[in-house]
Amino acid sequence: MLNNKLMKRTLLFSALFVGGILIAQNSDAKITVTEVQKEFKYKKYSPQILENFVNQISEIEQKPTITEFIPGEIIGWNNDRSTGSTEEIFWIKNGKLNPISTVPENENFFKKINKYAPKEKEFDIYKWSTKTYEGKILKKLTDGSFLINIGLTLFEKGTNDDFNNGIGEYEVEYKTKDFKNFIPLKLREKEKNNAKWITIK
Repeated sequence: MLNNKLMKRTLLFSALFVGGILIAQNSDAKITVTEVQKEFKYKKYSPQILENFVNQISEIEQKPTITEFIPGEIIGWNNDRSTGSTEEIFWIKNGKLNPISTVPENENFFKKINKYAPKEKEFDIYKWSTKTYEGKILKKLTDGSFLINIGLTLFEKGTNDDFNNGIGEYEVEYKTKDFKNFIPLKLREKEKNNAKWITIK
């Protein structure tokens, strides 16, 4: 009986000890509004925007990497964990933090880029396993749209259900004004040195 009590106490202590480590790790991983503002070049974000941004961040194992894609307009964060990567991008519009995706999914986008795929081939957005990564926002253009770059994978037609079927890597630049409709501008093959951009018409 004494051994059983001792064992229970040991297990309880161990559980509390492990739990304490996890809590400490989570606590250490928290990022503050002050830290975020120091990282950003734009210094006129409202306290509400910054606080809302920090509240959106879910971190477990380490502090996230925060990014100011377009100072004053588009910000985001990502957190690479042992269990996977999480990322979110926000567009500051009308004084509010609006979650957006930079991944083109409209059918017309793929119709246009697939005209430039080799015969009996088609493009799809690059994925690692089942994870699709956000496109990289490069800059804001003079017409008010945003220029973005994302990776493409080339497939034999009808085989893009498995990323292991990919037979080539490309990249595409495109623009959007609303992060809903995306217009492809040019693409090129990534695996060839000094590959020339092909203008999409």
